[in-house]
Amino acid sequence: MRVLTLRPTSLRVLFAAGLFAACGCDGLTSASDPSRLAFLPSRIAVQDLSVVPSSVAAGTSARIRFRLFRTGGGLIYWTSHFLETPARGGVLSVRSGGPVASGTEIEMVYTTKGPTVAFVTLYPASTPAAPTGDGSGDWQSFTIEVTSAP
Repeated sequence: MRVLTLRPTSLRVLFAAGLFAACGCDGLTSASDPSRLAFLPSRIAVQDLSVVPSSVAAGTSARIRFRLFRTGGGLIYWTSHFLETPARGGVLSVRSGGPVASGTEIEMVYTTKGPTVAFVTLYPASTPAAPTGDGSGDWQSFTIEVTSAP
């Protein structure tokens, strides 16, 4: 027959685990209040983001591709914010879109004019015309360095 021995450290850990478990409940036998948010709703994520070519020269174009995903599907909208520092007159072919299905590949073209650093932020949303998203998605920012023409 084997005897179980608990050391003082083990007892403290066991007590702390029991205390946290009991404090995290709305009671030992009742369910949580249904009006409280018990989980985060599915969020929209920007995935598979790429800029081709990775090295961009002034006077050329770069293709920006990404996918928007949401667990459980549903229509997705998106907007973008674009800024060049210093401003050189570059443009994005498209700055917003939707509705698109989850997993749809989106492409926009950045046409450069001169050496600069372009800052692009993508804002996914569940509603149209939300300039900085509506909180239902995780925004994604990235930079594109444009070098002098070869």
